Formats: sequence, C-alpha cells, structure tokens
Amino acid sequence: MKKLITTILAVVTMTTANAQKKVTIDLNNDGVADKVEVAQDKIFINGKAFEAYFDGTFKSFKIVDINTADDFKEIEITIDGPNLPDHLYYYYNKKKELNACGSIQLEPKILGNGIAYGGSWAGYYAKTQKYVLQKTHTLEAVVTDYDFVNQEYKVAKSFELLTQYDPNSKVIANVAAQSTITIIATYKGNWLMIKTSNGLLGWIKLETAQTSLLNLVMAG
Repeated sequence: MKKLITTILAVVTMTTANAQKKVTIDLNNDGVADKVEVAQDKIFINGKAFEAYFDGTFKSFKIVDINTADDFKEIEITIDGPNLPDHLYYYYNKKKELNACGSIQLEPKILGNGIAYGGSWAGYYAKTQKYVLQKTHTLEAVVTDYDFVNQEYKVAKSFELLTQYDPNSKVIANVAAQSTITIIATYKGNWLMIKTSNGLLGWIKLETAQTSLLNLVMAG
C-alpha cells in the first residue's frame, strides 16, 4: 500500500526498548508549553500520569493537528495491535483533562481541516476509510456502501455471475474453474463486483466467493 504522509507539528521516534520519549508543545492553545511523555498504557502531561489502555505494544508517538482551526493538537500513538498496527488519538482540553478522540488502523493521513484518511482491515482486503472530527472532538468514520478492492483470485469452483447484487437477477455468465477473476469492489460487504478474465462485470455473494475462489481467506 502506498505510504501516506502525515502532516505533523512534532515527531518523536521511539523503539520498543525505550520506555519513554518526550516532546514539549502547547497542546490546547493556552499559551503554555506542555511536556508530553508516553509509555505503555500511560500518557504523561506536565508530569501528571493519565491511564490509557493500548490494545497492543506501544511503539511511538507524535503530535498532529487534525483541525488547525480549533485550539487543540492531538497526541497520535502508534501501537502494534493484535493483528495490525493501530494509531490512537488523544487531546488535552482546557480543563487539563486527557480525552480519547478515536483510532485509525492503517497509515493515517491528517489533512489539517478536520478530515483524516486511513486504512482499515475488512477481512480479506484493506479498505480506505474517511474520518471526520466532530464537534465533540471525536473521530467518526464515514460509512459508505461501496469499497474498492481490486484483487485477483484463481477460481477453484465454477460459479454463476449475476447482473446485479440481487440473488434473483439474471445470470450473465458461468465463470469457469481455473480462470482468473478480479474483485473490483464490494457492496455493503456482502456482494462482490467481479471482473472476469474476458472483461465481463457482474456480482456474486460473499458466501459464493468464499467457496469458489482460491485463497480468499477471511482474517480478523
């Protein structure tokens, strides 16, 4: 996956062997620089420890600004999660409280206008996900019906290709075993748009794909 570039105000690189690193920056636009340190399951601001459960091993942190129009900068914490890397976001409010904003799973791109992009794992492909910073200062994923996939698979078992994402729609072709298809996109996760080796486009259910395509493995 193409590496996405995050706009940042300060970067701190850490190794697993290092317990903490530090950065000093004004987190909440009160005119006072804040000293930030992070360790496993803990965030320290100006010497005060805040509990923060990381579902994985802490790797590094940096300061980002999801929305340059508000008063807050965010602490982005990178962890090695149970399955994939994860990026957790926290902000320090005017009351000197630390609050969680949300998380982005893969390769976040912070635009600085309240919008962020990142990847999330959808079982057998990495989807691009858009996030919007709400007035409550939480990151909310924008839900869409379609996901772009663009992955090739070998057909293990012949299946019927339908004209629409409807089990009662017409059959456009019988896709032969040993041929190669491309999953172009998904609809609501349950239907797959397929392109055959001779260029036909149609739909199959996810259940059909799981029994008919070689190495289509659903992983958490």
